Amino acid sequence: MASVLARSLALGGPTPLLETRPPVWWDGTKIGAGAQPIEVDDGWLLLYHGVKLTAAGPLYRVGTCLLDREDPWRVIGRSADWVFGPEAGYERIGDVPNVVFPCGAILRDEEVWIYYGAGDSSVSLATARMSDVMASIEPVTDVAGQGTSPTAPVTDPRAG
Repeated sequence: MASVLARSLALGGPTPLLETRPPVWWDGTKIGAGAQPIEVDDGWLLLYHGVKLTAAGPLYRVGTCLLDREDPWRVIGRSADWVFGPEAGYERIGDVPNVVFPCGAILRDEEVWIYYGAGDSSVSLATARMSDVMASIEPVTDVAGQGTSPTAPVTDPRAG
C-alpha cells in the first residue's frame, strides 16, 4: 500500500517554495524549513534556516517568509536579512559550531516561541514579539520568492 506522501508525489511531486539566493547572501548556500507554518492575519508565517559558507565554516541563521493564506505554496514575502543567529556560547560552540536551526514554533498571545537546535548540541527556546517578526518580512518582487534575486518560477502544485 502506498503511503499518503507517495500518492501525493505521484500526483505531481513536491514543489519548491523558496530557493537559496546567491552565495553572498546569508541564506545563499543552503536553506530548509524548520518549524511548521503559523497562521497569521496576512497568511502563513514560515521560519526557515539559511546557511552561509564562511572562512570559519558554515553559519546557520533563521529567516522568515510569508506564504499566501489561500495558496500556501506561493511566497508573498521574505526577510532580506536573517532575524536570529548564533550568539550565545552554546550556539557558537558544539558538535557543529555556529548553528541555530528552528525546529518548532508556537504563537502565544503576541509572542512567537521558537524551539531551536543550538550548536547541534542542545534544544533551546527563543521568543520574539510577533510585530517584530512580521516587520522583518518584505514583499516579494518575483515569482520565485527570491526578493531581489529571482531564479526558477514557482508553479501551482495542483496544475497538471
